[in-house]
Amino acid sequence: LPRRGFRVRTLTPRDVSEAIDVRGVLEGMAARLVAERGASAALLTALADCVAEGADLLAGAERRLGDASFSLAPWVQLNARFHGELVAAADNAALASALEHVARAPMASAAALAIGQQPSALELAFLQRAQQDHEDIVTALSTREAGRAEALLREHAYRSRVNKQRLFAAG
Repeated sequence: LPRRGFRVRTLTPRDVSEAIDVRGVLEGMAARLVAERGASAALLTALADCVAEGADLLAGAERRLGDASFSLAPWVQLNARFHGELVAAADNAALASALEHVARAPMASAAALAIGQQPSALELAFLQRAQQDHEDIVTALSTREAGRAEALLREHAYRSRVNKQRLFAAG
């Protein structure tokens, strides 16, 4: 506050949901731009690497859920890398700036996956579905299906919003 200090902003579930929805629209636009121009071989390789790493991390994860040393944190990092590569490839400064602004909202960025220290079966199911989304997005980009790529990213963000709402409601 001007000349009076600070006020802590209250964050509501609606604030988080709205920010994620905006992120979905912006990332969808990024995917459409990339698909329309044609994704570079370097981008497709980087995204395919993320997909392959994600598949490796999730392989056999159901059996490791009770293991105290098991973590899904590496998947969260590669998710952020996947989304970052895509946005960078769109090569649109205004889009990147808008996404950077949206990502400042708590729990709204691609790196803000709500995964506990000891992941649950529900959290694992969310990541398995997100992994499939990533695979579908790469396919759409590689075949220059711009509308499909955009719709997939928007749906991917929608699922992220719904998943976070379910996790918050569960406790």
